Amino acid sequence: MKKSIIFLAFLVIIASLSVANANVGYDITNKDYSGTYKAGCTVPKSPNSDSSRVKENYMYGDYNFPVAGVTEYGAIFLDISSCSYYVDNGVAYVSCLTYYGSGGSDGNGNAAKHSPKTFKFCTYKGDGVRIIKFLSAVNPKTGADSTADAYKWDNGFLKSLFWNAAYYSELSQYLD
Repeated sequence: MKKSIIFLAFLVIIASLSVANANVGYDITNKDYSGTYKAGCTVPKSPNSDSSRVKENYMYGDYNFPVAGVTEYGAIFLDISSCSYYVDNGVAYVSCLTYYGSGGSDGNGNAAKHSPKTFKFCTYKGDGVRIIKFLSAVNPKTGADSTADAYKWDNGFLKSLFWNAAYYSELSQYLD
């Protein structure tokens, strides 16, 4: 009797974990940039093609770190070499490292400080429609989790960052 109760409890735990895994993350499938800036929000930004503005569009002018987003505090740079993905049971997981610029600017117009943050996403097909979920935003140095705040203040940045990470990791060639 005791063994069957333990077995049933084990099955309940496994079943609850399986259901929880299907509902992990924030659905950002339809969360596009609204076209207007709201105080506190993070918006997507692509590098300006004007070569005279390189410093504004790349961290320290390095083309491996394009601007991926903007907040009222500064630019967010994407480390394109960090973008990676893997696929597990029909779900693609993609992550990338970003740097939030802050602390004023150095003598060349670049942000004086950069805070790292790793973003993770997943995507899969559901009823013929691509679903994109934002899983986490964590500082890799401190472990500070800012997932809830990143989602709360998102104004299209997360979906844009997902597609940038998918492109640079080469996952996008498998997505429709």
